[in-house]
Amino acid sequence: CDLAQAVNNLCPSQRNHIDADVSLWYQAFQPSMYHPAVQQAFGGVVRRIGTGPWGAGAWWGDSQVEFLVTWLATSLLEGAPSMDYYVYDHFCENPANQCLLLAAADCRACIARGQVGYPGSVDPSRCGERDLREVAALFAG
Repeated sequence: CDLAQAVNNLCPSQRNHIDADVSLWYQAFQPSMYHPAVQQAFGGVVRRIGTGPWGAGAWWGDSQVEFLVTWLATSLLEGAPSMDYYVYDHFCENPANQCLLLAAADCRACIARGQVGYPGSVDPSRCGERDLREVAALFAG
């Protein structure tokens, strides 16, 4: 899979590790994964988790899949911490790839801002009709 395919989330290898990624995220934030002496404190302190393109940066991961991974793994955590997901148009390792989490016009505008001076090329035709907020709303409740 070459760089042009990777920045456009077109590589099967970008999706062959979903179970492992859910497990890694879960293990990092699940209080019971820590020593019993710190579990209660950890669970009491971690109420919100802020993240961005986890898994989609230096390894040219699929930002759409990795958003779903972090969302799913966070929903499995004891104590139900909330997740704040941040989309960057100028993310240094994989610029504009996260724009694919936005819908149509917002996605295209984000791509235009995010690729200034970068040799990679996220194709605006890869923008979808729904953004991450709309997808999350479909599963609310």
